[in-house]
Amino acid sequence: MQIEIPKEVSKNMEKASQELGLDKKELIARAITLYLHSIQEHIDLKYEIEAWEKAGIEDSINFEKQV
Repeated sequence: MQIEIPKEVSKNMEKASQELGLDKKELIARAITLYLHSIQEHIDLKYEIEAWEKAGIEDSINFEKQV
């Protein structure tokens, strides 16, 4: 896979790569891994909120049926 990286990002990546002693591929792989981990936490929270909302709606419907 090939991607096009903006010049400013490329400059920052080059600097970080040199300062950390990592080659660019390793730096990119680590950055993507961290980003995906962060995104997964948001996805999990989204699904949990949706489940709570669905449960709340079902409870409201069941309550209304009883009244």
